[in-house]
Amino acid sequence: MNFIRVLGTLVKGNSKELYEVLVYVIKNVLKGHTRWWKAISSISFKGITMKRQNALTCLLIVLFLCACQSQPTRSPEIQNLEKRAHAGDADAQFKLATAYDYGHGVQRNGTLAFHWYRKAAKQGHAEAQSSLGSMYQAENMYIEARIWYQKAADQNHPLAMNNLAYLYDIGLGVTQDKKKGYTLYLKSANLGWADAMFKLANIYSTGQLGSVDYYRAYIWCDRSVKYAPKGWRGLQHRSRKCLEHFASKLTPEQIKRAKLEVQQWEPIGIEKNLTTPLSHTTHHTDPYCTVRLI
Repeated sequence: MNFIRVLGTLVKGNSKELYEVLVYVIKNVLKGHTRWWKAISSISFKGITMKRQNALTCLLIVLFLCACQSQPTRSPEIQNLEKRAHAGDADAQFKLATAYDYGHGVQRNGTLAFHWYRKAAKQGHAEAQSSLGSMYQAENMYIEARIWYQKAADQNHPLAMNNLAYLYDIGLGVTQDKKKGYTLYLKSANLGWADAMFKLANIYSTGQLGSVDYYRAYIWCDRSVKYAPKGWRGLQHRSRKCLEHFASKLTPEQIKRAKLEVQQWEPIGIEKNLTTPLSHTTHHTDPYCTVRLI
């Protein structure tokens, strides 16, 4: 931060505005913001002379170039992924996209993540199709998101199925259809997706498709607690709180029978070794539904 403040004194004039400009641009450059020039050109230089404007612009360009030069050397693993990805390996394309998406071994870069997700998705890679759908959803491009979620759901991808259900449930990019949303949530839950189980509990507890049914809500909520990966603390906490509420609406005998149903039931496909939500956190929907946001 002190380094940035020193830079702010190099061009005298409106030093407070210059400081804010430098902080804004540097942060975006270091995050791999691909529209860095647009960021610079959109800055207001009101109160700064043309000579100082030119000096500031040059300084920002130098900072950008320095940031580019300071990028860490790609590891052998990343270099191998790039080689395979360029050769058309869909799995390598997906893994490379994920690396750029989350900054694993490379600088985070949403543009390159999107590029490689799309490459893999076009080859039928279900995980890439789901991730691509999430990226579109993060930009509120629901029609495009639905298309790719559907492709992944057709391959029984539980997260994509859950997110597709959400679009129909809310009516995003499609005509609202809660019955279809319910059907998709149910399929996703049966594949082991804990968030879909929680959504089903919510549907039953609020009577969205009929009478309120706290018994079925309790069962699906308890299943959500049981099958939510350890890293999904938000979902686990929310499910436990709802479970307490549903329990208050049932008799001891009903709770006993419900727990027996939970004990005897098992998804037909459980995601193994999953410790964090497979989503792009964006932050446009229920945080337990999707998204990485990016």
